[in-house]
Amino acid sequence: MNPEKNDYKIFLIQKLALWREKKNLSVALFDFDDTLIKTRKIFIKQIELYVEACIKEMPHLSFDEVLTKLKEINKTVYQTEKVNPQRWKTVAKILGSIYITKNRNIFAEKLNILNEIYIIIPEFYEGAFETITILHKAGFRLGLVTHANKQWTLFKLKSLSLENLFESVTIAHEDKFKDFRDWENAITTFHVSPQQAIVIGDNIKGDIEAARKAGVKSLVWLNVEQWSVYLQQEKPKETIIIDEISKLIPTLLAI
Repeated sequence: MNPEKNDYKIFLIQKLALWREKKNLSVALFDFDDTLIKTRKIFIKQIELYVEACIKEMPHLSFDEVLTKLKEINKTVYQTEKVNPQRWKTVAKILGSIYITKNRNIFAEKLNILNEIYIIIPEFYEGAFETITILHKAGFRLGLVTHANKQWTLFKLKSLSLENLFESVTIAHEDKFKDFRDWENAITTFHVSPQQAIVIGDNIKGDIEAARKAGVKSLVWLNVEQWSVYLQQEKPKETIIIDEISKLIPTLLAI
């Protein structure tokens, strides 16, 4: 590592440790998908590949039309089947009922393309890994509160070598919405009060508002490109807003 960069990292760790003590914070709880890692990007790519593969068998259909219809259906199905990967079967079934062709099973037959979402290793956001390691070295105990299929979550943690960095991993069940109880459960595992935790996430309703309802006062919303359903809530007025995870530590130190 560049000596100057290493010196700056040590400086940040020391300064952040003092800031943490001053704010009486001991735990940093992160959302996972699209907060630390780029999963939305994977979904978008595989959905587009899926539509392309389907319409190759039905050239009379428009890519844009089918893609738009799939997004509408997926948004509706999300309300009932949440983030369970099995929901893609429902999406395919509905698409097949709308676009009746000689091979009306084509949407089901190409589902392997969507299922690949759960075996692709996601990328970290720039600065994400460095950010969580600095927080850890500054004395923060780290936790994840994620809303996803359990096996997929474990796959991502192992693939990205994060299994031992987070002291606690709380997985909101795939068949329900993420809410304040998931944040309460995570905080309980650390045996601290909600006021001693800081929460960082991209979902206003499931992360920021839910954590506030769990009693957390230190809230950081990551305002990045995200699913529209995650924006259907007003942010608590005390919310700190950043547009890149790499800006988390400099923003906190400026408070």
